[in-house]
Amino acid sequence: MNVFSTSVTRTIHNGSRILSLTALLLAGITASAVAKNAPLSDDWQFSAYGYMWGAGIGGESATGTDLDISFSDILDNLDISLMGGVVATKGRFTLLGDFIYMDLAHTNKDRVTLGPDTVNSKIDIEMTAWVINLLGGYKVYHGDTFSLDVVGGARYLAIDIKVDARVGDSDDDVGGDSDI
Repeated sequence: MNVFSTSVTRTIHNGSRILSLTALLLAGITASAVAKNAPLSDDWQFSAYGYMWGAGIGGESATGTDLDISFSDILDNLDISLMGGVVATKGRFTLLGDFIYMDLAHTNKDRVTLGPDTVNSKIDIEMTAWVINLLGGYKVYHGDTFSLDVVGGARYLAIDIKVDARVGDSDDDVGGDSDI
């Protein structure tokens, strides 16, 4: 189980850096495209959004094995993925909730050699993941063409990995699951 947690944790940290850099670039593009800031409103304003994000998984396991799963491999094994969020603003205050849910599954059937015999094997791997971000912000400066917000928040991350393996004609499972 430790093999999975090391690889997944490294990938998540690398992905967060890329996501943060992308978000900063998009924020800069958006800010430069706005010619004039809208006036602040004392009424609550709400908006919702959905988006797509494509990435691969790479890293090294606790045993030193390289892990390389391409975006196309993830897409082939994706059962469902949902991404979106809601934003609420009032005056200088902003609240944001953003979520990502992903469910992946893969089955591998093969024949393996055990001593003098060759037997059937089957491995089922399932992974579900939740990432939930809750943010609050305060606009410290609001000018005609530029504004500056201070933002803070919390992130919840849950990854559940289940591995079931069968060797031979037996119905006995060899496997387990792991929560990160």
